[in-house]
Amino acid sequence: RSRRPTTSSVSSAATIRSSQFPMPAPAAPSLTTLSSDSPGSSIPSSSVSARSMRGVLFLTDSVLKHTPESFLSNVSGSRLRCTKRINYRLTEVFNYESEFANFNYVIIACGVNDLARYDHTPLSLAESVISRLKVTCATHQTTVFLYCSILETKHTWLNGWIGEFNWAMFKVAAKVPNLFFFDAHDALERDHISDPNNNQTIYRPGDDVHITDAARKVVTNELVLGISLLVNLELQRVDKARAQFMSWNWPLRPSFFKRRNCFMKEFHDAIPSL
Repeated sequence: RSRRPTTSSVSSAATIRSSQFPMPAPAAPSLTTLSSDSPGSSIPSSSVSARSMRGVLFLTDSVLKHTPESFLSNVSGSRLRCTKRINYRLTEVFNYESEFANFNYVIIACGVNDLARYDHTPLSLAESVISRLKVTCATHQTTVFLYCSILETKHTWLNGWIGEFNWAMFKVAAKVPNLFFFDAHDALERDHISDPNNNQTIYRPGDDVHITDAARKVVTNELVLGISLLVNLELQRVDKARAQFMSWNWPLRPSFFKRRNCFMKEFHDAIPSL
């Protein structure tokens, strides 16, 4: 883990904050309800397969903003319908809480603006988000929450804070049954796009924060695999889920491997013959 930057280093980054993170418009606090059905259980539930509509709420900031809502259409047999909402601040995802019960899955992919622009440190952001997220997960036990880690940038001072906050989110996800930590950073790192001999780039030209469309597709393709695994466990497609688990490792950076056994235990429990 990177060392926490000093107060002076944060002050010196003021120009970076203003140029790289333009002030976004406030997120809309309400959504249109997709379905009046009550959600099924997370992992596993035999009653879920009878439902005619399965929904995913995708809350993302500008990093994955251009992901089409159709990106989950390849989750075979699940009839997943994705609703994307642009949400620039992680602390504001709870504006959508009244709608969480209408979705089987909620993907949360935001947080960089909180650290880079809105004067949060990893500790203050964790204090603002984690306790409330635990309560939210407990309240909506039949909704599966997936936190997509904050991607690193070209700013060393910011990456230190990003690493600290991602670690905090990983630890809490290891303890909350219906909260999963998806490591977008590792998804990029293990793809050929991160090979220094590759001609592709991860960041947009002249941009130290936002990734290219090619890098975004790497992350979202891995998200599809992750959601597919969770769906198959939920629908008790044990053989298919086991095959997915054996052929594809859930993205998790090497520095988090010490907690990997704890993180993976529920998959072993959910797939007895694994």
